[in-house]
Amino acid sequence: MTSGGGYNGWHNYETWLVNLWLSNDEGSYDHTREMARNAIAGVGRDEEYGKRIDPRIDMADQLLEQHRDHPILETASVLSDLLNSALQEVNWYEIADHWITDMKTDMKADYEYALWQQQEKETTP
Repeated sequence: MTSGGGYNGWHNYETWLVNLWLSNDEGSYDHTREMARNAIAGVGRDEEYGKRIDPRIDMADQLLEQHRDHPILETASVLSDLLNSALQEVNWYEIADHWITDMKTDMKADYEYALWQQQEKETTP
């Protein structure tokens, strides 16, 4: 995130707005968290070489494709040109980095809690 300029701590207004909508309702929120979880787990891989893809790049690409796959963007019009222009301004990598960082934090907390529970079970008579 940028310290100067930007919008509400995000790269720009378009990036902030997309992230707002991704977290705006439970379905979108859950879907985006699942995307982050899958990216961390390495679900996306370079099939030709079998190498690990940076999870942030993988998720950013998926987010972009998800938003470009809309019928209104398939027909030539002023509206589709404006929407495509706005989509090009979105910093998809920043959004992916944000969600993946949050997911890693949650996964670490869940793991530490599970360890604590296990230790409690082992020390309780």
